[in-house]
Amino acid sequence: MIIGILVCKNTGNLGDWYQSGASLYLWWCYFNKPDTFLVFLNNVINTSRLDKYDVMFIDRDRISESIKPLNNEKVILLCNAWWMQAINKRLDFPPPDWIIPIYTSVHISKPELLSSPKVINHFKKYEPIGCRDLSTFRLFKDKNIAAEFSGCLTTIFNLRDDALGFKITKDYQGVEVENDLLVPISKDSIKMTQKVKGSADMQSIILAIQSTYNLLFAKNTTTSRLHVWLPLISNGANCILINKKTGQQFKEGDSDNQGQSVNRFTGIIDLVNWPGFSYFKQKFLNETLVKIDMATKPYR
Repeated sequence: MIIGILVCKNTGNLGDWYQSGASLYLWWCYFNKPDTFLVFLNNVINTSRLDKYDVMFIDRDRISESIKPLNNEKVILLCNAWWMQAINKRLDFPPPDWIIPIYTSVHISKPELLSSPKVINHFKKYEPIGCRDLSTFRLFKDKNIAAEFSGCLTTIFNLRDDALGFKITKDYQGVEVENDLLVPISKDSIKMTQKVKGSADMQSIILAIQSTYNLLFAKNTTTSRLHVWLPLISNGANCILINKKTGQQFKEGDSDNQGQSVNRFTGIIDLVNWPGFSYFKQKFLNETLVKIDMATKPYR
């Protein structure tokens, strides 16, 4: 058995790398938190090993180009991602059969992508599919694919975990921060971006977590980035999500209109404002750990 970690190698957006960090956090929890999470991350990135298993970093957008392991080993892969997005007019889906996917926090951007019998049969094989948003959940239900609203895996990444091992490297305490806003709100706030300069590599996972961890202690963060707002708000930080299309604060029912016909925010705004959100996160964590255990059991 090999443990797969999903990454987006063609992006400098730290939000994509943070999602890879969230999947690694789940594996850290699954293996009972050996060392601090920071030490764990460095070990996995530098050695491509996790516990007694090899690790394979798999590019979401070029998943079919992944090199098949020797000895026909299976790769267990947490598949939390925006799937079936055409890159250079090429749709690289479904994954090869030697990958055993655990579909959670899935977003599908266009309904027509679920019209292929090959794709439908693939999802049916690994149902129920955990959906990041209610729009995606309804797409699967319309195709008679068992699905559930899981929310985003980043919501159960506990940045306040005592064993995290991260420390503040940039102090935003008492400071207003604006993150990737098209139109600045205040001349007195600190401006920052989630874009990585130069080429991104696996160390971008640590950079993404560190950047978000620093913002946890800001007086307030105002951002247009879903994967800045969602991790922060899920960890009790002060954060406001701005709709890039309107320049106003996001509310349930809004879409940022990134060219997709499926609203990736449906249900998420309501979820984080729900009084039972803490219970939902704990249930989501426990259920995902069970799914990992069930997927790995035949190959351990």
